[in-house]
Amino acid sequence: MSRDSDYGVTVDGKSYINDHLRQEFSDRVSRKRHLLLYARVSEALKHFKVPVSAAATKAESDLVGVSSRSATSTEQTKILEVVLSRLLDRSTELRVIAEQLHRSEQKE
Repeated sequence: MSRDSDYGVTVDGKSYINDHLRQEFSDRVSRKRHLLLYARVSEALKHFKVPVSAAATKAESDLVGVSSRSATSTEQTKILEVVLSRLLDRSTELRVIAEQLHRSEQKE
């Protein structure tokens, strides 16, 4: 189950595994086994006859719709600012820890 285009492509709601991956699977696993690709969890569950409620399917569709739309440059900038801020905070924390370790090693 993946929406990652490295694994395949979805056209008109049907997912197709990429040829290279299919060949590698056949070579390494088995030529008798079938490789299936689903872009949505609900589709994969339905294939295996696991009941999926209409509410769960709708929630997944809503979520996939939001995550698959491309972010505007303003949204991307805000996301990058948050990520950078968190990285800088973590970097500062790690530097303080490293300094404390260095001091404690010098005392020993």
